[in-house]
Amino acid sequence: MLRIFHSLRQYFFHAGKLRQYLGYAIGEIILVVIGILIALQINNWNEKRKQEQRFLVTLEQLYTSIKEDVDLVQSFAMFQQEQIDWIDQLLTEPERFRPEQLPFILYYLDTHPRSFSSETDYYLSALEFNPNNSKQNELAKQIATYINSQVWDYEKDEQWQQIAVGPILEEANIPRYPMSFSYSALGHFGQVDTSFYTRENILAIRALLNSRAFRSTLRSMQLMKQSYNIASFANQQEDGRSILNAIRNYYPGIRLRYDDVGIIGSALPTGYTTSIPMQLTNPQKGIWEMDIELGDGTVKFRTRNSWNQNWGGQGFPSGNTVMYGYDVPVKPGKYHIVLNLSEDTYNFYEKN
Repeated sequence: MLRIFHSLRQYFFHAGKLRQYLGYAIGEIILVVIGILIALQINNWNEKRKQEQRFLVTLEQLYTSIKEDVDLVQSFAMFQQEQIDWIDQLLTEPERFRPEQLPFILYYLDTHPRSFSSETDYYLSALEFNPNNSKQNELAKQIATYINSQVWDYEKDEQWQQIAVGPILEEANIPRYPMSFSYSALGHFGQVDTSFYTRENILAIRALLNSRAFRSTLRSMQLMKQSYNIASFANQQEDGRSILNAIRNYYPGIRLRYDDVGIIGSALPTGYTTSIPMQLTNPQKGIWEMDIELGDGTVKFRTRNSWNQNWGGQGFPSGNTVMYGYDVPVKPGKYHIVLNLSEDTYNFYEKN
């Protein structure tokens, strides 16, 4: 009996030890699992943070590209409105133009905004959004819808081929002079060869301007350009600004991603050879400033010492920037210049 009792005591002793050991082991396993889960959660948070950061960086590039698209369409609308106004003058007061200007202006009326290749589509393809993030997903869809709605190609628009004055001029033996939209008019045709057209060419143009058929073609062209300004350009600008607002609502701290901006022009000692750098004083608002002494002449603003992105304007000492716009006429003096690319303004503050 004593032996049986001793055996049972040994059994329960070892069983207790086993339960204690198992308890410790299970506790260790639970701690390890909890540690792994915490590590996974932290890693998940880090990945989400990194993904959000990548998303915001690409979003800033998209924002800048869409802003450039909007600015470019705005400049298209401005130059096309200038063409519309010129047609008005040709029909009502042709004598307001110098005779040697008439052939260039008429051939220039046949030009139209070029189909531009935006970088917006490229940046959208690089936008790494989280499909489980409803806000990112919705914003990406809105941007994609905007981009798809902006596809247009003037060169393939048959209406522009049907209403043109160039063929009429050529039929009247008035040779075509190569012209390009906006660029040719920037200096009010100052860069063209005025000896290109003969006196007989100019007399033939005057006769055309008195022709009912030719005047009818000019009116049709004017109506088409007006319809594009109202229906196409206005809608594109409105859509673009709407997307820019949507991006700002998602990311209020977003900024235009320009690494450098400079000033260039005939009013500077360096002329049109190289840009003089400006200083970025407010990255979020895209404000660039500088102190400089200017001579008599004109200036423009541009990025990366390149003409791919440049802004002009017509007002002085302040005005609104226009992408690929006219050179800004300035007066000699010392100035503090403030360029605000987010609000499309510039100011030349005269210094004592």
